[in-house]
Amino acid sequence: MDTEAYWQLVDEARTRARKGAETAPDANDVADSLRAVLVERGTEAAREADAAYDELVATVHGPRLWGAAYLIGGGCSDDGFDYFLGWLVAQGREVFERAAQDPDSLADVVDEDTVAECEDMLAAAWDAYEELTGEEFPEDDEADEDEDDDADDEPAAEPFWDFDDEAEMRTRYPRLAAMFLED
Repeated sequence: MDTEAYWQLVDEARTRARKGAETAPDANDVADSLRAVLVERGTEAAREADAAYDELVATVHGPRLWGAAYLIGGGCSDDGFDYFLGWLVAQGREVFERAAQDPDSLADVVDEDTVAECEDMLAAAWDAYEELTGEEFPEDDEADEDEDDDADDEPAAEPFWDFDDEAEMRTRYPRLAAMFLED
């Protein structure tokens, strides 16, 4: 499954999770709907969706979005960033791609009450697989070894900065900083 097909599944899950035409669906409801969609499609779809999710979030895993998550959440651990990325995927392709290009655009999506985390999105495919088979999602040790071998071929990651440096955060994320940092 490529990321295009994965986004179609997320769109279907978002449609199922929508409670009203005016509001965006809750991220946890999207995750639960995605699990249900994958159960309908079978074990192979669940395995492929897990791989597509991993591929998708790998494209945006870095300090630009982590800084935005840090502002929105008032801090952001390693696990917290993974949960943030789950929440971001649950927002749909348009929001995800806009945030990948301009993390400050998340100011259009969040407010001070937003809990921008969705751990369930990370496990939707695993949960579907377990529901279908009664077994835990299989570990793919060979794929993990291949990823480790490819790590040397990847370009250097963007350097991190001090997320507690308010001046830097205001420069990088003016709209989010206006919402989440005190004047």
